[in-house]
This record gives sequence, structure tokens and C-alpha cells, in this order.
Amino acid sequence: MKIGVECDIILFHNYDFGMWGVDDNLSDDDAMFYLDYVMARLGSYRNMWWSLANEYDLWKNPDGGEDKSKLDRRDWDRIGNYLLENDPYDHLRSIHNWDPVYPDKEWLTHVSYQYPNTTSIIMKLKAEYDKPIVNDEYQYEGSLTYGWGNLTGKQELKRHAMAVISGGYATHGECYVVDGNKRDIFWTYGGKMVGESASRIGYLRTIMEQLPFQDMTPDLTKGEGLTKFCFSKGNDVIVYLYTENCLEKDRGLGVYSRDGVLRHYDATIYDLWDMKKTREYETSSKERIGSTVTEKNLTLAVFIKK
Repeated sequence: MKIGVECDIILFHNYDFGMWGVDDNLSDDDAMFYLDYVMARLGSYRNMWWSLANEYDLWKNPDGGEDKSKLDRRDWDRIGNYLLENDPYDHLRSIHNWDPVYPDKEWLTHVSYQYPNTTSIIMKLKAEYDKPIVNDEYQYEGSLTYGWGNLTGKQELKRHAMAVISGGYATHGECYVVDGNKRDIFWTYGGKMVGESASRIGYLRTIMEQLPFQDMTPDLTKGEGLTKFCFSKGNDVIVYLYTENCLEKDRGLGVYSRDGVLRHYDATIYDLWDMKKTREYETSSKERIGSTVTEKNLTLAVFIKK
């Protein structure tokens, strides 16, 4: 807690092949006893979250055969409801998917999902669940041979920023092999991060924490939805995200108002990769001059009504 870390505790792991004893070899009745212990041992910490499982539906063939999605690996609702009814501190509860996102339940406080898509899926899930959405695995910055473990720092930052601009939350991760050590990777064992994206995601967070994030929603009428995105609180706060490959002709800020109302804004342009403000100026809803982004990195443009 001293360093501001939220701990999403994975309670069950369906394919650890007996390594930790919390896979299929643990009966549901024994699982309740195990949950009592975990809640008593860790529940007093404010920063604990309960994640019922890592990839709750994934069945890995111990003989090396084809992986399959099986939705009934455990009685997940029994486990979720047990936490809801017995955790005196009412910690956050969710469950991490492999294939289908878990259906909405009373015990579910937020949606946890994994897919590289951090935009349209977040907006879709928010509409369906009406709960906070966390993409806790949009793949990792790293140097592994697997596609999910070799994003560049810029790709990691972009996916995280896209989640934010879609009104969701996301979890950063990295899995670099350091000095040939293929075992003690940060992704699994922690330690020191060596990637490029973590500090830049932290910079993005400092910007967003100054804005009324909870009151903002994606504005699909501003931006073409490919390289230019908008996140706003009506006309009071307007935020644009421009990706690195955004065409110059599409980089106009679009604060122009079609309702004819003159509004004045304080504008701040942030280069998310270089972690710096590149411009600050005043503009209005009827002013086009000076409202073009020229930065080539991932760029955030923030307009706050005066």
C-alpha cells in the first residue's frame, strides 16, 4: 500500500497442474474453507481485490493437446456469492476470462477481460454491464516469442491510452527476458521493470487525474474512430487522443461548435511519449486558427472551458 499498488489476488488457477493446489484438484467444499482462510489472512488490507480465476474457462490438456474453453470448470457463482456474503470489507470482485467474458452477476463489482482491443469492446461492455470495465491483459510489452508478450513500448502505451479514452481502465504488464533469465520475468515474479511504457502510462495517469474522468464519456461524433478519438464531459471538458499515424488533415482539434454558442477554452497539448507539454494556449469554439496538432507521437489534447 505504501507504494500505491492495488493487488488483484488470483484465487483459483485452473491449469497449474497441481503446482499450487488451487486447480481442479481442490473440491468446491474445500474451496470455501480456502476462501475463509484467504479472507481472514488478507482481507484487512484495503488494497486487496479478489479475482476468482486466471482464465476461468481455459482447459489446458496436460498431455499437450488442444486447449479448450469450458465454462463450468468450477461453480464460479457459488464462489462469487460466498465472497459477497462473507467478506466483511466488501473488496472488489471479478473474474478473468480466456474466451467469453463472464456474464453479469450480483457479486461482480467490475468486469475484467483480456483482449488486445481496448476501445470498442470497452464501450460495448460498459453499455451491457453498466459497471467499471478493466482490460487487465491487453498483451504485454516484452521480448518473448509469443505474440502476447512482445509489444513495443509505444504499442503498450497506445493500447492503454485507448482504454482510457474509451472510458475504461487497464493494467500494464511487461515480460522482458533480462540477461538470458527466462524464468524470473517481471510479468510473473515482479522485481524491476525495464520497459519503456510504464513511466509514460504513469504520466498519462497524472493528466487524467486532473480531469473529471468519472463524468466523461466517449464522443463518437468527433474523430474518425481509427486514429483520432474524443472523450468529453459535454462541452465543458474535451479531450482528443491522436495516434502516431493520424493523418495531418485529420489532426484538427474540432472544438468548433455547430450550435452557434461561443465558448472559450484553455488548451493544453501533451506528447505522451516524450512526457511533456508541447503547447498551452487559449482558443474558442468558433476559432480554427492554431488548432492543429503537429506532434508525431501519441498526443493528448485537453480543452477546458473557461
